[in-house]
Amino acid sequence: MIKTSNTKTANINIRVYPEINEQADLTNARWQDPTSLTALNESNQIKSNPAAYKKFKNAAELIADCLEGDDTDMGLFFN
Repeated sequence: MIKTSNTKTANINIRVYPEINEQADLTNARWQDPTSLTALNESNQIKSNPAAYKKFKNAAELIADCLEGDDTDMGLFFN
């Protein structure tokens, strides 16, 4: 018999083949807000065309680039 008053939840991680993972729909509520969807779309764009984005070897290079004041290129990709 399962106690319901003191029952806690747990995360379950499952390894699946990449093909199956690509076919899966995102149904988790955390992906439904506009900010998360925008970030997910940007991440997919970077993954599909990494050569189109700047690369930085470390955070110091990124910060130095930001301080130069060139805000025209918004894509970032760490190497």
